[in-house]
Amino acid sequence: IQFRKIFLLPANTKLQIFVSAESRYEGYIDGQRLGHGPLRSNKGYQSFDTYTLELEPGKHSICFLVHYFGVSTAVSELSRPGLIAEVRDSNNNIIMKTDYSWRCKVSTLFEKDVPELMSHHSFWEIQDARKEDIGWTTISFIDKGWNEASELGPYYMKPWERLIPADIPSLAEQWVGPEDCVACGNFSPAPLGTFRPNVVAEEVVNRKRQSLSKNDAIQVSMQSIHINHSDPYMGRYFVIDFGRE
Repeated sequence: IQFRKIFLLPANTKLQIFVSAESRYEGYIDGQRLGHGPLRSNKGYQSFDTYTLELEPGKHSICFLVHYFGVSTAVSELSRPGLIAEVRDSNNNIIMKTDYSWRCKVSTLFEKDVPELMSHHSFWEIQDARKEDIGWTTISFIDKGWNEASELGPYYMKPWERLIPADIPSLAEQWVGPEDCVACGNFSPAPLGTFRPNVVAEEVVNRKRQSLSKNDAIQVSMQSIHINHSDPYMGRYFVIDFGRE
């Protein structure tokens, strides 16, 4: 589910954002990635994350993409889906919180009818980038047709009876671009529901490595994404080298 909210600040303001979700979230401020979470925790002691930042006066957007597993896994207990967040200024005044004033929409980016990967890893994740709401985390995005969020109740309701601040920092994140395209080509995926994680690897092994320069290889792989196959069951694979630090 995609959630978004537009808010105004009268002056430069230092903010603290507190957020948790069932099962996982990705957060954005003005189109920039904020972070993801929450940490694994017992539902009786739900972990929440804290972000500190300073924003200029004017209009801003705060957005969250929330993914609900829908089953118990090795890393998550089955619980009620939802998002909970609160934004406070340096004087501890509440700027806003999750309520019915937020806008929301079921994301069209992800396929819904997919098989369970295995009992402890939830379901397959299949994205169709053609269906993404481009710019939905930005201030200028028009969310006409989105729904009003449903307010479930106070923060101490189940499953968030006890909210505990995360006691370890989130993993550091940074953008890493591709250095080389090792190979790219077509393959016929296994039938949906058939677990063959090595299907692409088998195709790569059976093909001769392409002798392309770094820039040409990357250009080829990026252009190939837009190829429309006449066979709807034909897949396109890319083996990308991101280098080493």
